[in-house]
Amino acid sequence: MRNAPVGGPRRIASVLPECSVPRASSVRKTRPGRARRRRYFLIIAALVAVAAVLGYQLYQERQKTTGIEINLGKGGISIEKK
Repeated sequence: MRNAPVGGPRRIASVLPECSVPRASSVRKTRPGRARRRRYFLIIAALVAVAAVLGYQLYQERQKTTGIEINLGKGGISIEKK
C-alpha cells in the first residue's frame, strides 16, 4: 500500500485546495442579464393580464342590453326603460 493520508479517505477533501471544490453559491448564481429579462417578462405578463381583464369588463358592459323591458305578469303589464 502506498502512503495513505493520515485519518483515512475522509481527510482527502481537506487536503485538496479550496478552489477545486465548487461552492453552492457560485453554482446557483445567474447571469445579470437573465434577472433583468425575467423581471421585464413578469412586468409585461402583468400588463397583458390587466389589459385582458379590462377588455373583458368592457366587453361585458357593452353586451348589456339597452332599451325597453316589457314584463307580463299577474299584476298586469310593466314597462321599464333600461
